[in-house]
Amino acid sequence: MKNSRRSSLFLIELMISILFFSLCATVCMQFFAKSRLISDNSTTLEHAILQAQSAAEAFESGNGTMDDLKSAFPMGIASDDTFEIYYNNEWTECSADEGSYILKLLITDESTYSGLISADITVSSKGSDLPVYQLHSDYHQPMEVSDYE
Repeated sequence: MKNSRRSSLFLIELMISILFFSLCATVCMQFFAKSRLISDNSTTLEHAILQAQSAAEAFESGNGTMDDLKSAFPMGIASDDTFEIYYNNEWTECSADEGSYILKLLITDESTYSGLISADITVSSKGSDLPVYQLHSDYHQPMEVSDYE
């Protein structure tokens, strides 16, 4: 009788210990899953920042026109005042059909009055309206003396 009571107490202790470690393992797995999601999001943000900065540098080096954008990003699609570049999951340029991310560069020409040409650069997931990253870039176009008269 005494051995039976002891063994049942030991089994109850063992079951409680297993339950406790199972709960701890579940919580740890949730932390690992959350950290993976945060890591993926930060990697996406890092790539979006790099691509937006590259587009801004190409815009500024091209004197506020799309000339250098077309040579720097050969797969980009240019329209009147918009330049679009599509990226796949590995952040390499691709066609619009294969793209997972899109970089849109919108040029606003205010050079008539101030000599300032602006570009708003937005990187977003292809199916989402929420931007991953946004950047504003200005290029000051030098004016000649005759332009002020």
